[in-house]
Amino acid sequence: MARVGSEVVNFARSGTWILAGLGNRIIDGNATYIYSEEEKTRFRNDTDTLKSYRKEIQQGIFASFSIFVKDSEMQTQAVEATRQLMLAKLNGYDDLAAKLIPSWPIGCRRATPGLNYLEALKQPHVSLVQEPIQRVTEHGITTTDGRSRDFDVIVCATGFDVSYRPNFPLRGRDGIDLAEKWKKTATTATTGPLAYLSICVPGFPNYFMFSGPNAPVGHGSLTAGLGWTADYIAKWILKIAEEDIKWVDVKEDVTQEFNAYGDQIMQTLIWSSP
Repeated sequence: MARVGSEVVNFARSGTWILAGLGNRIIDGNATYIYSEEEKTRFRNDTDTLKSYRKEIQQGIFASFSIFVKDSEMQTQAVEATRQLMLAKLNGYDDLAAKLIPSWPIGCRRATPGLNYLEALKQPHVSLVQEPIQRVTEHGITTTDGRSRDFDVIVCATGFDVSYRPNFPLRGRDGIDLAEKWKKTATTATTGPLAYLSICVPGFPNYFMFSGPNAPVGHGSLTAGLGWTADYIAKWILKIAEEDIKWVDVKEDVTQEFNAYGDQIMQTLIWSSP
């Protein structure tokens, strides 16, 4: 966008860690690597080669998992190395560095493989705005400081709905609605959405889901998790069909125990950092 826009304004709530892309080592550090037609053909025709290539990328990510452990040596090294990298790219732009380099651990929020992002912000026709957006008007954007900016085009990257509550009726036993079940309340010890293995919900027999509560990952590829979920669901479908099972429903106490275990582990990881 910086190449084609006469003026580009980036609205961002806060800074972010800018890293090289995942699997960057596999392609010799070339973040703009484009696979050749020959490589694409080989991957299409030789599934073993494709699987081996994917596993090599994943293994490089999984081997670095200790970076996500609070106060680990790898986390400390990663923070310092990435800070120095960002400072080098923002050399002479101390105001941008102060706004963009975070104070939280790497991985606490999903890291950004922002190729040429920092370089683009240094261009004279590109600016960064961190004042919160108050409203979008017919002409542009107004921020909470009262300033209005007019734009020809607004590109939205507004994140995700992390409530997990379906926006359509999804009812289980006794007519219970999943959105209501997962509604946060101040009267329960555990609030928010709970699921077993991020796949099953008590009171909703024969209901399986992808990317449920606690499923999204911040330390690797989402597709691997989707594949494991599909395998789990397929095994249940096969068992239900072969054994003429009418329904399966995860127990409430098992779900609570699973989530309590996950919460305990999470206290040792950077995702529970302030």
